[in-house]
Amino acid sequence: QHLITQSEEHLKSERFEISEKLLLADQYRLTALKNHCFAILQPRRYDPIEKLRQWRILKSSPEFANFSDEMKA
Repeated sequence: QHLITQSEEHLKSERFEISEKLLLADQYRLTALKNHCFAILQPRRYDPIEKLRQWRILKSSPEFANFSDEMKA
């Protein structure tokens, strides 16, 4: 468990794209990493236009095709 936690902390760095982080979180069930990514994608104030823009960027990433159906939902 300690190794998983350390790995998630490393993956939270800005060296990785959100789509890459989400793909790894999805494939390896890294809940803390997934929650971290979703927190970044959520605007501080609800803004449907910004949310749509973020979704389009994520959907156009090469990693998106490899997301599970649950992650895409």
